[in-house]
Amino acid sequence: MIQVTLTQFTPAQADKITGISVDQQRNLRRHGYLAQSEGHARFDGFGLARLTAIKALSDRGIGPSLSAKADGSTDIATLCATGILWALLDWVDAYEGDHRTFAVSWPPSRPLSEDDLKLLIEEAKRRGYPEDVTRNMFDESARDWAERSEWLKKQVIQKMGASRVIPARYFIWWADGTHTWEHELDDAFSDKSHDPRYQGAVIIMDQDALASGLLSRAGTAFAHIEDQQE
Repeated sequence: MIQVTLTQFTPAQADKITGISVDQQRNLRRHGYLAQSEGHARFDGFGLARLTAIKALSDRGIGPSLSAKADGSTDIATLCATGILWALLDWVDAYEGDHRTFAVSWPPSRPLSEDDLKLLIEEAKRRGYPEDVTRNMFDESARDWAERSEWLKKQVIQKMGASRVIPARYFIWWADGTHTWEHELDDAFSDKSHDPRYQGAVIIMDQDALASGLLSRAGTAFAHIEDQQE
């Protein structure tokens, strides 16, 4: 059995990590943009990711009244936080404990044939990755971690109470008020100019970059993994 324990951050730590001061946190909570808590307030990784999204949007003049609804419905900050967290939990440094060694419940991956690797390299080249980087991405240890992290982040996100979605790198908030997750910006903007999504300001959030910055500023793991042998 795998036990997942979430790291809890104090308001002062959240201030240093996200740039939203303790006083601002109180104001957000007072207006319903952050959840009320019994006793001392604490944030898990999802809470920090949501604060990060609120701060990033506020810095561009989009305040919490637009990004963080007070009525409890799924808002832009929550959607962005899910994407940020999904990207962050790909990193090995997001975990501590038995995350690299726990007994897996799925069959081992078959070795990649040279033909399979060539196809992957061609696809990676199309996306701008050098061949040597691609080969490293698909070596045995990298593939093992990719499978482990894919399983782990689903457990962590569920424990944090976040939505079960699989976002892409870019969160796009279109001019018509709709939103999508996109892997490639060129693909996202490939439709005709008469598309109402393009007719106005469009907000793009690079969730991989936001996740990298969040993890770096936190300086600690977001989840402790314990393999409890029966």
